[in-house]
Amino acid sequence: MDLNGLKRCNDCFGYAAGDALICRAADALNDVFPGEACRIGGDEFVVICCPVTQEKFEQQVEALRAALVRHQVDAAIGSFWQSLVEDTFIACLSDSCHNLRAFYRFQLFQIGQQLIVAFF
Repeated sequence: MDLNGLKRCNDCFGYAAGDALICRAADALNDVFPGEACRIGGDEFVVICCPVTQEKFEQQVEALRAALVRHQVDAAIGSFWQSLVEDTFIACLSDSCHNLRAFYRFQLFQIGQQLIVAFF
């Protein structure tokens, strides 16, 4: 998810207003994906939820759209569902997060049914 207007908010209203926008976005994400969202850049967030059915995933994406409206946040949402296959997952993660591997180093860990992504 990419917040729209964070730079303009910071420039026009100050960093406290920008921080409040980031917090509202985090609150919206936490409403739908409690404890699963990560901020990966200034105005970018990612949620990786495994395992999840395609139907539940689509419901959560729509719930996020509604939560963003409730929290008065304008954001672009990119979403992709894939059955859990590690190589395909890495490729989709890179494409979905604007070639994430070019900007961030990450490691995948599998713990039981969960696939964990650690960014560093």
